[in-house]
Amino acid sequence: MNREERIKLTTQLLINFGWGEDSAKSTAIQSADNGEPVLETYSFHALAESLLAPIHDSSWITERDSEDDGDELISRLLESGADSGDLAKFARLMQRQFLSNLACILDGSGIYPSPDVAFEEFRVVAVDDDSNPIATLEDLHEELSFQDWETENEISERYANSPDTDG
Repeated sequence: MNREERIKLTTQLLINFGWGEDSAKSTAIQSADNGEPVLETYSFHALAESLLAPIHDSSWITERDSEDDGDELISRLLESGADSGDLAKFARLMQRQFLSNLACILDGSGIYPSPDVAFEEFRVVAVDDDSNPIATLEDLHEELSFQDWETENEISERYANSPDTDG
């Protein structure tokens, strides 16, 4: 991908994340010129965000129709008086925590306390068109941590209404 394509894609991605156009373009140019993997990092974030359980509409909780064990559990929780909106929020909160912790592992921040493992130096790297590493993605966990319910709801709606998702 050439410099101009990288700037264009990075700018659009940052705008989709809520950045202003001028700030997004300035950051895109700077990242392209400095070899910073902003495009790859925010693409990782977008993919991770798209996997989270939606909370703007909890119909996925109330309109389950299969006989999976998870469905039986949700049915029991609903029958015991649990609110479907609260269950959706709980699912998202747990997923958000998991993604944030996984990102800590992937960008080398680590998890504390962590089990004693033989190898801890995991990294996610951006690669060029020939699959050669070009940059290490860093601070993946920063963007994936829980912010507040209003932000979570906005993200939930954004990804449900995105033309690039199944939602």
